[in-house]
Amino acid sequence: MQRPQNFTLENATISGSNTTVSINSTESLTTATWSPASVISSVLLVTGMAGNLILLYGFSRDRVTLITPFNVYIVNLLLADLLDILFQYPFDIVNGLYPRWDLGERLCTVYMYGVWVGGAATTNAHLLIAVNRIWAVSWPHSYHHRHSIRTATVICCAMWLLAYVTVWPWVILDALFYRLPVETNGCMVNQPGQFIYSCFVEIGVYDCPNAVILMVLPVVMRTMWLRKRWQRRPRPATMRLKMTDFAIRGGHVASSSATQPRTNMSRSREALSAPGNTATDGPAASGSLPASRADAVMRRPSRRNRERSNGNLVLIVLTCSMLVTYTATNAIYTASVFVVDYDWMTLFVVANVLWSLQPTINSISFVATIPDLRKAVFAMFH
Repeated sequence: MQRPQNFTLENATISGSNTTVSINSTESLTTATWSPASVISSVLLVTGMAGNLILLYGFSRDRVTLITPFNVYIVNLLLADLLDILFQYPFDIVNGLYPRWDLGERLCTVYMYGVWVGGAATTNAHLLIAVNRIWAVSWPHSYHHRHSIRTATVICCAMWLLAYVTVWPWVILDALFYRLPVETNGCMVNQPGQFIYSCFVEIGVYDCPNAVILMVLPVVMRTMWLRKRWQRRPRPATMRLKMTDFAIRGGHVASSSATQPRTNMSRSREALSAPGNTATDGPAASGSLPASRADAVMRRPSRRNRERSNGNLVLIVLTCSMLVTYTATNAIYTASVFVVDYDWMTLFVVANVLWSLQPTINSISFVATIPDLRKAVFAMFH
């Protein structure tokens, strides 16, 4: 979504009404000029590409351990970042090196595909992670019983379909009817030519998901805090069972029909808490689980809690990084759609550099917050 601009122009004038650029520089238009933006884009191309490919290879090597329902969203974000890097960053470097776009209309369309479709995919891939965390902490029973690898895959495919349906026609319409001459205006989407559609793309596809992500984090943190507070509250003493709850049969105390319908989880907990973990004879013990199965049942919540904790940590890191990168970039470019008489060039440079940082930050964040992935990556170099 890193909207391109030509940053190395000297003595350039910019028309706010249609984002046209007229070049008055006497410098040759075919001379490459390295600017800080070009250098940073080159470095981030290498680091982002290397980080994403290494992590994707790590997931492919250890699919049994690493491909979990939540990690499907991580892989989805890595693929979106990779698309963004492949179809955008090389053109960013060229766009920063030369004061004029000389690669033609077709490559300009490819560039705009990477900028806008790739940007929409990365933004909404972040959104899926945030929505997944809301589902996990707010409706844990539904999450653990209905969320699967297949469900996560279908959701990710729907996200890609939505990105193409909403953004790609906008780019095609611009290339066919609204694009200004690239030789004099550079390679960019003529947003004033499709003002209403441009507002929809900027606000609906970029700004709203960004806002939802920022709002999800405090909701998740508050929900987790309230849950821990509830778990730490003092428990009432175990109530004594009334004699009416039991039936005396042949001199043996047995559970009555009123106390029979208990879950396997409660039986396993009672079996584990009993002295020696031995089950009593009679009807009361007929439905209890064996010790090995009871141990397995009792271990499952801890595994889910560990996955949930890692997922929340991923959300915290991604949201904090997005607050600096995507949020600032989206704010600048949304404002440029409505305030057309302001010289946005300096802010465009800052915004593009910030946006380019996110794929590299994502790669580092995933290695730092997902222990199994970190082990898989380290194993590749040993």
